[in-house]
Amino acid sequence: MRKTIVAMLLTLLIVYGMPSVTTFADVDGQACDFADMPNNWSTEALKRAVDNGLLQGYAVEGKTLIKANAPLKRAEMAAVVNRAFGAVKTAELKGVTDVPSTAWYSGHMAKAIMMGTFVKDIEMRPESNITRQEAFVVLARAFKIISDDLGYQALENYSDKAEIGTWAKKDLNAMVEAGYVQGFDGKLNPGADITRAEFAAIMDNLVKQYIDNSGVITNIVASGNVLVRVPGVTIKNVTIKGDLIIADGVGEGDLTLDNVKVEGRTIVRGGGENSIIIKSGSDLGKVIVYKVDGKVRIAVEGAASVEAFYVDDGSDDVLVEGIIGNLEVAGDNITAIATKAILTSAIVSGNNSTIVLRTGSTLQDGIISGRSSRITVERGVTAKKIIIRGREAKVGGSGTVNKVEVKAGGDNASITTPNTKIETEEGAQGVTAAGGATINSGTSATNNNAGTWIVAPPTSGGGGAPSFEKVSTIDIATNPIVTGGVDNDAAVKVTLSTATSGADIYYTLDGSTPTTSSTKYTVPFTVDTDNTAGETITIKAIGIRTGYKNSAVVEKEIVF
Repeated sequence: MRKTIVAMLLTLLIVYGMPSVTTFADVDGQACDFADMPNNWSTEALKRAVDNGLLQGYAVEGKTLIKANAPLKRAEMAAVVNRAFGAVKTAELKGVTDVPSTAWYSGHMAKAIMMGTFVKDIEMRPESNITRQEAFVVLARAFKIISDDLGYQALENYSDKAEIGTWAKKDLNAMVEAGYVQGFDGKLNPGADITRAEFAAIMDNLVKQYIDNSGVITNIVASGNVLVRVPGVTIKNVTIKGDLIIADGVGEGDLTLDNVKVEGRTIVRGGGENSIIIKSGSDLGKVIVYKVDGKVRIAVEGAASVEAFYVDDGSDDVLVEGIIGNLEVAGDNITAIATKAILTSAIVSGNNSTIVLRTGSTLQDGIISGRSSRITVERGVTAKKIIIRGREAKVGGSGTVNKVEVKAGGDNASITTPNTKIETEEGAQGVTAAGGATINSGTSATNNNAGTWIVAPPTSGGGGAPSFEKVSTIDIATNPIVTGGVDNDAAVKVTLSTATSGADIYYTLDGSTPTTSSTKYTVPFTVDTDNTAGETITIKAIGIRTGYKNSAVVEKEIVF
């Protein structure tokens, strides 16, 4: 999974390119066809780059040249990465000013943007040389090489770390931490151009075997990452001592892992709606899903084991089923659907993303930390506990959620599943239960079995059915009583009250509708104005108590 560069020199040369496009050259060929093929540290890497379709040659005065020491262009890098992954789909280039539609690299730049290896900009600089740090970023994006180290500790020992662009630090730190980049003589040389030979060496270190033919594969390289770039492949009875990359070239096709152990990560960039099957006997660690376009389904069958799914795909639905340890949706605007899935944990850390638990699924613990994200539990599904940390989160559906805990910061959360006990931490504001019932900060309530309201305490005076009382209407008292035509230099004292004991009052002074996120009334306050031309201030107030229906919103105008 994480491969150390064999030689220090090789490491120094290893570089990843930033947004780039096209192939190295204009002429296809075999490694032996190049008149200028070097005989040094880069020879074998260059030959394998040619044999695997990554690099092409230049036709110069009747000869085919590899130009090993020439700097790699951004367009060339884009082309090489596209070819390595078998990329086919393209993004629109509308608004890009320096990529002519007639240029040989136009399609490659469009593919690179679609892959997410290049970021679309007004100028893509396709014919500029690509620097080492740009190359590192591109490859980190392509191979999903990430690090949890936000302090960039892996860069500390390099004397030129200050020369690394802020935009490149995270990815470069991940590349160094993973062992793919070591630098030379204590330096990373982030701003230097990378040569074609250097880049070939990096790609040779990143991928040790390309699978280009459909069918059953039983022979795998002894050590290193394996990349599949065609559909219709079954890998059987092998151990992959590195990462398995299911590349873009798999498209909407299928791939089967039959009794396969992956010691590194499994990166899913390709596959379709009925696609990736992990059969009994297979053992995968972390599966990272990053498919840029279209649905992908991953089914874990029988006794196959998957430690964790990490979904960072920003397009259509991701479908998972089977015995899954942990499922995390980290990207924004993603829906992950789990069917007949046994989950130890489910985490939604991306914003506006959703995990849907469908028929036959169970969940031990869930967490929603992203903003405006949700977990939906459908009928017949059971979840033991869900913790909400993100704002405007939702837990819904007709299934069973035993308990939801809303932490401080989980403001405006909504929990509507039937029979769910809801506990709010001090500081959690605007939390609502079934039917829109308000749950005050630091209190708890339980939804009824229909999911239409909360279970209220019994009425005073004996048994019988629960009573859903309403908070009494708020009274807004002012001094002076007359609130029309108040002198501009005067102040009006405002007192709010309700006949309902234990109810909290929230108010606004700008005419907006008050909620539990508005100002909480504690003591009388004064209203005045600095506007010499006069001003109208509108007070609106509402009464809220857990187990009661909210009062009507009342308002009063004070005219200066």
